[in-house]
Amino acid sequence: MLNNGMDDKYYVYGLYEEGSELPFYIGKCSGRRVKKYNLDDTRHGYMLLCKFKNLKNKHIKLERKILHDGLSESESLKIEMDLIKHYGKRCDNTGILFNFTDGGNQPPSVELVRKLYGEEKYIQMQMRRKKTFYENHFVKNFENIAKVQELLNENFLIKEVADILGFDRNTISRWIKLYDLNYDNTKKKILEIERLFYFRESNSRKVQKTAKKYLVLCPNGDEVWVSKLVNFCKDNQLDYRGLRNTFNKRKKNGSRYTYKGHSIITVVDPSV
Repeated sequence: MLNNGMDDKYYVYGLYEEGSELPFYIGKCSGRRVKKYNLDDTRHGYMLLCKFKNLKNKHIKLERKILHDGLSESESLKIEMDLIKHYGKRCDNTGILFNFTDGGNQPPSVELVRKLYGEEKYIQMQMRRKKTFYENHFVKNFENIAKVQELLNENFLIKEVADILGFDRNTISRWIKLYDLNYDNTKKKILEIERLFYFRESNSRKVQKTAKKYLVLCPNGDEVWVSKLVNFCKDNQLDYRGLRNTFNKRKKNGSRYTYKGHSIITVVDPSV
């Protein structure tokens, strides 16, 4: 039984073929991690994945054994290294283990992989792993991806598809690209327009939160709140600097100044 103490919660485990007395993998961890190993798991190194695939094809069950428990982290690292050295590794023709490193919390480096397998084999491994990831991702999200394609066939835009399915637009766009969903050139142009609109809409929301607001006194005596002073000046054929200085001079001297009958009375800065 595993010790739950803070200083001695680590253990060293071995993975075995059913009925075998010799391990094919040695590892160190804490908690319930060892119980999460299964032959369908794809989150391990290339060599271990190949071993899992071989066991699965031969219908051989996986056994997990805790060899030493109640250890501190340093103790578990040392025992892991000693056991890996004792059994040896297949990758360097020194033994039987499918471990890729000598243990001791040593992560497998890209340089080590390339050195052992060669550049061409390394690229093949990376492409195979990437393909496996996308295949598993497609299976996991098959229903949602199918719904995306169905909605695209009905001429819904990406924004509308995202709103219907509850995903963000980036996710829908990524699925279209990854899985080559049917999305013709006309829609691709619309997609670019959507993205431009999205960024403008996003920037507009940011501006609304941080932009200053101006209370402008017009020549007819009306007081108008303005959030975009530049646009207000263009619409009324005013010089931005001239109108802005009416408030600066008023703030400095305390007296009222006007520019072509207009004057800024108050400025509200949300960021302050």
